[in-house]
Amino acid sequence: MSEGPGRAKKSAEPKPRASRPAQRSAGSWVSLAVACAAIAFVAYVSVWLVTPHAGRRGAVRIAVSEHAKADEVALALYRAGTIDRPWLFSWAMTLTGVADRIPRRVLLLRDDLTPRALLRALASGGALVRVTIPEGYSRFEIAQKLAREGVVSSEDAFVSATESRPLLDRLQIRGDSCEGYLFPDTYDLYPESAADEVIERMVRNFKRRWDDARRAIALADPRHAALALDDRALLTLASLVEEEAGVSEDRPRVASVFLNRMTSAQFTPRLLQSDPTVVYGCRAARPPSCADAPRTGRITITRAMLDDASNPFSTYKREGLPPGPISNPGRASIEAVLRPAASSALYFVAMGDGRSAFAETLAEHNANVQRYLRHRR
Repeated sequence: MSEGPGRAKKSAEPKPRASRPAQRSAGSWVSLAVACAAIAFVAYVSVWLVTPHAGRRGAVRIAVSEHAKADEVALALYRAGTIDRPWLFSWAMTLTGVADRIPRRVLLLRDDLTPRALLRALASGGALVRVTIPEGYSRFEIAQKLAREGVVSSEDAFVSATESRPLLDRLQIRGDSCEGYLFPDTYDLYPESAADEVIERMVRNFKRRWDDARRAIALADPRHAALALDDRALLTLASLVEEEAGVSEDRPRVASVFLNRMTSAQFTPRLLQSDPTVVYGCRAARPPSCADAPRTGRITITRAMLDDASNPFSTYKREGLPPGPISNPGRASIEAVLRPAASSALYFVAMGDGRSAFAETLAEHNANVQRYLRHRR
């Protein structure tokens, strides 16, 4: 009788031992699946964090209310077109602690940032705005671009700042504005910046570039000595070259034409007759012939504009250079003025393909005008 229970125990013992390997195998597969999913998710998030959003390369405003939660901020960003995975971005904000550091106000952000850059931008209160100022832009066009990108509050605020006498004195700029000294370049600027801060940065850039060019190029042309041009006059001439030369290789020749007109004894009166000077005068001085001219955009020159002697920038009615720059020239135009072509040409006309045809005599110039104007019709 005592052996019965013992035998029963022996026959019952193998059952749990047989079930344990099956349990361990199922658990291993589950663990492996979870690990693989976690690795895949981490890999996905890692790629997502550094992939730029396919935006319009523009600036957007996001209003963050005082009690906004992470998912609400993410939804606002999604609706503004700055992210494409609001649930994932909300999770990222919460995990990194950015959700608690976002300033509760209107933020200006770019719509083409990577999620990681956007997280940093939110934490710091907004993203720097990258703005490229093209060569030859006037201060009015620069104001329009900066206002459109959200860098300054308005065009008028920037234009007014370029005419501020205290600012001009601080920057040691003679004349009535910063025109010519706002160097065309690519800038990373803070949204809603003070206009004078942006101007100071652009002027500092100009002075550095100007000093580099002056050190690299000696004024060896006798026409420079004959005219005794100071730095402001050279910069003014460079702005005319920037506006008149359609291609880079023409710049030294255009500079030479203007210098020849101002120094040649046979060329009188010494009128430079540059259309862009009339246009700039229309924008900046508002003479009677173009009182309603826009500050930016196309202006069609009329005979009344050419005949208007009250336009202080008109080189059709006033000999020599205008009283100051008419745009902001780039380095190539500055170098062309410092090292002009050795040419006797007194005239040039646009050929219609960006290049200009140059002439030494009026008769040759008139023939070029007929040829290329007829070609453009």
